[in-house]
Amino acid sequence: MIIDQTQPYATLPSAAYHSALNCGNAAGPLLSSVLIGAGYGYLSSTWVGFALAVTALVIYVLGKTYWRRM
Repeated sequence: MIIDQTQPYATLPSAAYHSALNCGNAAGPLLSSVLIGAGYGYLSSTWVGFALAVTALVIYVLGKTYWRRM
């Protein structure tokens, strides 16, 4: 969606998109290890994954709603 809107200069948005994906992939293990280290147990990593997935879904829905209004 972003790359289609920025043609013919799609290199920078593509790099930013992949950077955001890498940050998201690093956030899960980081937050899980912090909670496990704080003594919340291994089950806390499941809740971290659930919270990140819900957050991503909310951002997706808000983005689709925004694009639909434009």
